[in-house]
Amino acid sequence: MRKPTNSLVEASSTESNAEPTFHDIQAATINSDPILLAIAVALAAFDPDEDEETWSVRRLGPMARYAQKTPLHATAIKWLAMHWSSGGLRGMPARSWATPDPTTGRSKAWTFDSEWKRLMRCKFKDDDLCLNSLCHEADEADEKRDLKNGPWPTIHLEAPSWEAEQDHSAELLLLH
Repeated sequence: MRKPTNSLVEASSTESNAEPTFHDIQAATINSDPILLAIAVALAAFDPDEDEETWSVRRLGPMARYAQKTPLHATAIKWLAMHWSSGGLRGMPARSWATPDPTTGRSKAWTFDSEWKRLMRCKFKDDDLCLNSLCHEADEADEKRDLKNGPWPTIHLEAPSWEAEQDHSAELLLLH
């Protein structure tokens, strides 16, 4: 799997006397934990505009399972899942975040919270999808990528302008 590089965008800087934002706090948590940073790197290999099943089961599922096992980081993990789903992690808005799916009539922004809550209630078995599965799929995607597609996108942990307009802090704190 790719390693974080110097191009990793740190949490948005704040003035020394300014209060850190919710995004700043979550980004700092991701940056300070090697496992969470590895999840961010792995997620950057995937397009958040994937089909609903892949998005839910193969991407959000392992993250929800990890959030269940590490309640101390559950808010940061949910923030990372939302940040990737919206396209913020790759620095470009995901079409599916704002555009309704033709079959369900709902965007991922509309369904994210209910899907996350559903996954948080799941009883995962040991052989179910886990972070190793997510990282393995990212490795495979990395190996298949060729030079004509260009370099992988930079990982962005700051709040993108389209997310900054919405305050998700209250939603993210309600994990159950």
